[in-house]
Amino acid sequence: MYKLPFFIVGSGLPNLPGVLTKSKSYAERLFHYQTLANLTREQTDEVFMQTAAKNGRTFTTDALGVLWEQTKGYPYFIQAYGAAALGKTTTQISNTRQILMAHGLIYSPSFGRAAFTVPGMGDFIRRHEPTTEFPHAE
Repeated sequence: MYKLPFFIVGSGLPNLPGVLTKSKSYAERLFHYQTLANLTREQTDEVFMQTAAKNGRTFTTDALGVLWEQTKGYPYFIQAYGAAALGKTTTQISNTRQILMAHGLIYSPSFGRAAFTVPGMGDFIRRHEPTTEFPHAE
């Protein structure tokens, strides 16, 4: 065989080292872990703007502000928010919103905003959504 370097690059949540160690007791010797720090506000805006531009879209300054408030630069949250919006047309997003409004689950308190019609509904949903246990979270 050729004696060429071989790399596998992967990513995961902060509990990944513990999960791998549980799987293989010597995993800490097999892998080199790098922690990706939170992005700055400017970096977060840039990631959203560049990704949107590649897909023929844009973000308003207000939208970027909301995204910053929700993600605080945490890479996983940035990825999750971006993935939720990309690949969907505004019509698709609007249709979902309209269906929720038609069922009386949400309303629009102001332009571009949505809120649950029942106080405490967000907390209720969080309490009843399926949970995933991460026994090795650090």
